[in-house]
Amino acid sequence: MRITRGGRLTDLLVGAAAVLIVGGPMFFTRGGYSQDFTNSLWLIWVAGHHFGHSLWPSYFLNVNAAGGINGIFNPEFAFYGGPLYAFTGALSALLANHAAIAYAAVTALALSAAYGGCWWLARLCGVRGLLAHIPALVMLTGSYYSTDLYGRGAWAEFVALSSIPLVVASAADLLLAKRWRVSSVLLLTVSVVAFTGSHNITLEWGVLVLGIVAACMLVAYRPSKVSWQRVLGTGFLALLTAGVNGWFLLPDIAYAGHTAVAASPFNWSYTSFFDNPGVLLYPLREVPPRSTTPALYVQAPVWFMLWALIAGAWLWRDAAMRRLRRAWAITGLAIGALLLLLCFEWPWVHMPHALQDIQFAYRASAYVLLLAVPFVIVGLLAMQRLPSRPGRSIGALWSIRTLLVQAVLVSVALCVWQLWVPSTTQTNWYRNRDEALVPVTTVPTTWYSPADYADNSLPLVSISDNRVIDIDARSVDAAGNRVSADVDVPPGPQPIATNILGGPYLVDVSGLRVVGRTADNQLAVVRLHPGSGRVHVVISTRTSRAVVLGRAISLASVLAILALVGWLGSRSWRERRARGLAL
Repeated sequence: MRITRGGRLTDLLVGAAAVLIVGGPMFFTRGGYSQDFTNSLWLIWVAGHHFGHSLWPSYFLNVNAAGGINGIFNPEFAFYGGPLYAFTGALSALLANHAAIAYAAVTALALSAAYGGCWWLARLCGVRGLLAHIPALVMLTGSYYSTDLYGRGAWAEFVALSSIPLVVASAADLLLAKRWRVSSVLLLTVSVVAFTGSHNITLEWGVLVLGIVAACMLVAYRPSKVSWQRVLGTGFLALLTAGVNGWFLLPDIAYAGHTAVAASPFNWSYTSFFDNPGVLLYPLREVPPRSTTPALYVQAPVWFMLWALIAGAWLWRDAAMRRLRRAWAITGLAIGALLLLLCFEWPWVHMPHALQDIQFAYRASAYVLLLAVPFVIVGLLAMQRLPSRPGRSIGALWSIRTLLVQAVLVSVALCVWQLWVPSTTQTNWYRNRDEALVPVTTVPTTWYSPADYADNSLPLVSISDNRVIDIDARSVDAAGNRVSADVDVPPGPQPIATNILGGPYLVDVSGLRVVGRTADNQLAVVRLHPGSGRVHVVISTRTSRAVVLGRAISLASVLAILALVGWLGSRSWRERRARGLAL
């Protein structure tokens, strides 16, 4: 179904308007919004500082702070959004260290990916004209979507969530196309790299939820144009693309179980006041009074879901629409299952520990929002086919269209209200986000996170009073990966506490011997030789097998994708040249 030049311009203007509306608070103000909003900006600032000095990402934060909240060689980027912060930090470095501009630019790309992916998927499914923008509006007007960006400031999760529609749409295009195109391969590559390099929890749950739904769709819907060879080929390309992040993913998977946060128990009741039908299905916007985050909205897109339920009811009255009926039932049941999962504690108790890493059960609201997109697409397809079905009344069709317009208007109005009216301010927040750009060795005042990714695998060691080494973070090289210094080490053979947070699987310590960890999950060391006085200590990134293999996978994946793109581009050029000669 070809789009005219005028249609392309209209689609572009509508999409740009939606992106500007949702991104407006970030693009047109200097507000700090929530604590993690400015914490994300500071992480970009740090990543850009490191990248600008080495042209290579660092795994570590190196800061001076009291107590166990932080220290040197804290492997934040090894386990949390390493590729995302490395890319945005590199962009910041290229923009002369304007981290806020890089932050806004990547957010604009994320919003565009979410909107464009939903629109593209609707077009691939057969939705025509301006109706194809409705599923994209479902996504961008969703309460949890704006919450992630502003209310919670969970930027890495927001980017991962935004990439999913483009992953699905580009994969669907490759499945349905007669021949692969360079543009679709590149869009799948970019979206999968963003998806796999942003947020571990969203990656885990996104693959699980969407994988199950996609498998059910392929089995039940059985599209005639899709061969199993094409399914396997597209799946292999997606895995190859994920390999671009091998330098991050392999150490992340190999060592995640050694971190302090891995031992944290899951507590459904901690946020249970969000997880009930009265909040999730509330037709407006509401935050429970017990919430410590003032703008944390988790409401499902109830107006669009209600419309899709009504539109889908026509599917059961028409046997010719049985294929659409299967897709409607699968997505509807998946949404219902997620809502039930949100509302009850007992399923979580029986889940594997890996799935309990979701941390907050209300995060499953993101997948209710994502599944509402295909649910609405099926409703739109049913509405498009109604005029061609004999015996359908014009009045019924107009009623469905009127309800759709109402759902759009109410959802957009609620989204705009959520963006501008409720206060997102939290403790120690920055009124101006640029104030968070403190030196890279000093955490901003909004930083509250303990050393989540400090080592928790070594044996706990008791430390006597005053046997502490505190290495100044400013002595770590500008790349954030190495420090070489003469250190005053307490005398005697007893264990000594340090401010080193990374485990021996990522950090190599020379001049002292690591014997365990302290109660604050910092490394405990002893002297290599008896005596007293200063010791020359070198601390650096340890090139473990997982690190080396991850880098090799990244390099091989990049080369393989470049070869594929080159071959597809060459084939396309030869075909165009042959057609030109034939004319």
